Amino acid sequence: MTKSRPGTPNNDIKSSTPPTKHKKKKGKKHEEKKIDPLEGKYTGDTWEGLRQGSGSLLFINGDTYEGEFFRGMRHGKGVAKYKNGAHEWRVYDGEWKRSLREGSGTETWPNGDVYTGEWKSDKFDGKGTLKTGSSTYAGTFKEGRKHGYGLAVFSSGNFYEGEWENGRMQGWGEYHLVDDSRYEGEWKGGLKHGLGVFISTSGEKFDGHWHMGKRHGDGIYRWNNGKTRQGVWNHDSLLKWMNKETFGANVNYHRGRPPHLNRKGNLDIIKKVREEALMRAAQAGGHDKTHDEGIGSGASAVQMRLKG
Repeated sequence: MTKSRPGTPNNDIKSSTPPTKHKKKKGKKHEEKKIDPLEGKYTGDTWEGLRQGSGSLLFINGDTYEGEFFRGMRHGKGVAKYKNGAHEWRVYDGEWKRSLREGSGTETWPNGDVYTGEWKSDKFDGKGTLKTGSSTYAGTFKEGRKHGYGLAVFSSGNFYEGEWENGRMQGWGEYHLVDDSRYEGEWKGGLKHGLGVFISTSGEKFDGHWHMGKRHGDGIYRWNNGKTRQGVWNHDSLLKWMNKETFGANVNYHRGRPPHLNRKGNLDIIKKVREEALMRAAQAGGHDKTHDEGIGSGASAVQMRLKG
């Protein structure tokens, strides 16, 4: 019967790694030695000259790792501390694969920023929550960037929920401001772009085409008294009205939230942050933050008031 290797984690490395030949009846050792002088000093379990099992590693630059090893690599669960100045540390606590952060883990920065979620090849990848001084984001990531679907709550109290691409709002999304106005529609490069509707604090609406954050092209304006007019805009300025005043017009450019996004918004991490955002918005109502987060001038509550 062959003796199994000590300290083998559950998420074993695939068979693509060449197997190490076993010497008969050779067991695990606990050593303090420099297995690789370029890496630093290792204290812990070894197997045939390799770090394997539980141990700690002090790198020559002062960084440390304490946790599981397999075939000489950080593999399994462990805590890494990276020096960030004389008395500051960046800390990762979670899962590893082939000496890279992969699986579930939490990283904390000296300034208080925190990421908790999934990792792949040393980067945020999958579902996670990132809290920084300027915002809290809950949703999906790809290769270290917000990508897919997520909710971002900004320090102003404004929040965006919808699609992201390479770290920017892109696709379909809703942007809510603390003054109770909001935009629902298409985005590109972090700006309102495509078809969308802006609803002002007073309830008046612009429904139509947007270009790089501004009303541009055909659109419909609806007043609170029910009056509706169709017009043409150029970089946020009204060029002309296309018809006389009508009441109860049933024309819409904006088609609402795409059904395929409903399921994506049901992630538990998004629900939690959404509840906090709505509560904060209710408490902070009345503050005009329409130009935060670089979303484009668009149509603020003041800009929306058109007189025909």
